[in-house]
Order: sequence, then C-alpha cells, then structure tokens
Amino acid sequence: MSHQICPRCGGTGVTEKIRHTVETAPDGTRQPKQENYLSPCAHCGGKGHVN
Repeated sequence: MSHQICPRCGGTGVTEKIRHTVETAPDGTRQPKQENYLSPCAHCGGKGHVN
C-alpha cells in the first residue's frame, strides 16, 4: 500500500486555523477578535500522508 503526501497540509501534519470570537471590553463595547493557531490536520489526522 502506497502513501501519498496529504494535499491539505503538504505533509506537515498540521494546518493553520482561524478562530473568530467577540470580546466585551471594560467599557461595555464588543470587539471582534481573530486568533490564528495550528492544529493537527483534520484530513490526514496529523500523519502527513493519506492512503
């Protein structure tokens, strides 16, 4: 069985994701917040390759 490099993560096993939230400031205004983070690739399960 041959393995192919995962097309979504390029073989790294991780992908960058973006989380969008809204925070309330001390003055009561709501501010949008965007956080970028790395997590295991959902397509290959973090292995970096697919069958």
